[in-house]
Amino acid sequence: MQEPFRDAHKGSAVHTRFSLCHVRGFVDQYLAQHELRKRILRRFHQEGIKIPFAAAGCARRGGRADGANRSMGHGRPPGGSTMRSAMIRGRGSVVWFGAAVIAAALTACGQQEQQVGEPQVEEKTFALTPSTAAVKATFLTGELQDMKVTERVEKGTGKVVDPPKFWATLKLKNTSENQAASLILGKIEYADAAGKAIPLAEGRGDTRFKFSYQTERLDPGMETTQRIEVPFPAAALKDKKLQDIRLELTYIPTPFKEETVNIKVSLGG
Repeated sequence: MQEPFRDAHKGSAVHTRFSLCHVRGFVDQYLAQHELRKRILRRFHQEGIKIPFAAAGCARRGGRADGANRSMGHGRPPGGSTMRSAMIRGRGSVVWFGAAVIAAALTACGQQEQQVGEPQVEEKTFALTPSTAAVKATFLTGELQDMKVTERVEKGTGKVVDPPKFWATLKLKNTSENQAASLILGKIEYADAAGKAIPLAEGRGDTRFKFSYQTERLDPGMETTQRIEVPFPAAALKDKKLQDIRLELTYIPTPFKEETVNIKVSLGG
């Protein structure tokens, strides 16, 4: 059998990667890697080589973050912190590295970069009056509730991040006694004071919505609730020319009938 050998991979300033080839079996590689690491640490100790650890740096407005850019070296963590640290024991040496400290510093840096580099976004909500309206389509009745328009913009500049959307909750009930309804889809349209439709900007899709599969069929007396989230025309929001909201329902009515059949049976022979 070919003698085992080590295949080194590209690492970094503080670590190296390697794999072992031609060991006896697949699981034997773990024991061989363990033994090789022990020998490497033992040789480092004999040669007086200290393992460097990366320093975490963080900048904040008004100065540097305290303790965030200090190097982690041998001995206990800086400042006598009682924070639990990970420890690796080698032969005759103890190496401490504050993993929690590094994680906290990196988290602080990430939060600071987000605060400094990324603009803050706020959501504006525009209430519609009335917020609830009755709905009736032949034997389907209900309400369009909690109607509102939202838009997400950059705080301070007012730059639009997410275009406006229309939100509502549609509640429907089948009031028929002999017809069922297979709900296909719905559509929202917007109209101005003259009754003309207010179109969406190009590329914003359409305002159709589908009903969830659990409520595609409404038998007599059944009710359903559907959440609506569709695009809203920015022009209507800017000029405040919205006058009407139209709800189109597409469904298939089918006859519904219940009958009882008596079957004569007897017990025993």
